[in-house]
Amino acid sequence: MKKTERQRLINANDILFSLIVRLKGKRCKKCGKSGEPKQDGMMIDGLDCSHWHGRQNMILRYDEKNADCLCSGCHRYWWHGNKTETIARKEWEKRFPERDKYLLDKLKNQPMSFKADVYWLKKINILLKEELTKL
Repeated sequence: MKKTERQRLINANDILFSLIVRLKGKRCKKCGKSGEPKQDGMMIDGLDCSHWHGRQNMILRYDEKNADCLCSGCHRYWWHGNKTETIARKEWEKRFPERDKYLLDKLKNQPMSFKADVYWLKKINILLKEELTKL
């Protein structure tokens, strides 16, 4: 089945956003582990882009306040492991209360009918590409 333009844009934006978060973070925010160098010199292998609120929340999907750089181990075990997501979220809420409030307010204030259309995704794509050139 052929991907729609919308799905192609979501995939492209996800790749760009993840790269930006990992390049800016450089290290796991939980354990401090750095990424492994790739052939192009970018220190990103072994690091993940972890979202506070899942990527299904399109209004927050590409918001840097909703993402952290975590090593693959911390991301999977600490954030998604056996019943630890609740523990992780509570710890993050205590460590970053302003950020948590910002994200919850943004979720509350989003229109119930919000759907990421192609026009919105194209604008996000342009902004992500601009941000990446600054790094």
